[in-house]
Amino acid sequence: LNPIVNISQSDLSQMLDNLFTNAIKYGFNNSQRNDYQINVEVRFDESSNNSIVIKILNNGKPVLKSS
Repeated sequence: LNPIVNISQSDLSQMLDNLFTNAIKYGFNNSQRNDYQINVEVRFDESSNNSIVIKILNNGKPVLKSS
């Protein structure tokens, strides 16, 4: 079950900016690698009350929950 969150445009922009900034700062820390990526998938889900689903993945080092 996916949670449904109502969020303002400015809060969504800030949230995405924070996700990307943290991925780059903490996950993309190997200067020998040139293949880091952040992938963003946005889709319209008619089956879930016409909601928007945002999926964000990156191939960097995972950040520990305690960080």
